[in-house]
Amino acid sequence: MMKPILIALSLLVITACGTDDPKPPEASVTPDHIMNSLGEAVVVSAAITKENVTVRHNVKDKNVYVEVVIPGFNFSSAPDKKKVDGEGYIHLYLNGKKVDEIHQAAFIVKGLPSGKHNLKIELVQNDSTSYGIEEEFSVTVE
Repeated sequence: MMKPILIALSLLVITACGTDDPKPPEASVTPDHIMNSLGEAVVVSAAITKENVTVRHNVKDKNVYVEVVIPGFNFSSAPDKKKVDGEGYIHLYLNGKKVDEIHQAAFIVKGLPSGKHNLKIELVQNDSTSYGIEEEFSVTVE
């Protein structure tokens, strides 16, 4: 009587441990991606806030090296000036006066005279409307 039970249990274990590969885990969708109508992943810009903007600067000789890090933001030269969320450029102010439009994340303010200077960057859309995000900092050039 014991032998048939062992055989039945062995068959049950063998069939339960089949050789089929397990299903691959389904692809997860991260918050910054959605699927378009063609089933392709598309990057979606997260809300641009002052909290996720980082500005680093370094003074060397008469130049200020600036780097602006904005996750999910694309710098654009936008020749057509079409407004696109998550895209744009920077208005650069020096001592309260707008001096340039910057279309890249890293740039150099060259040839500043000796003394203290106030720099401000303003993040703007392709059509020059402000995102309402500004960063100001002071530098001293020797």
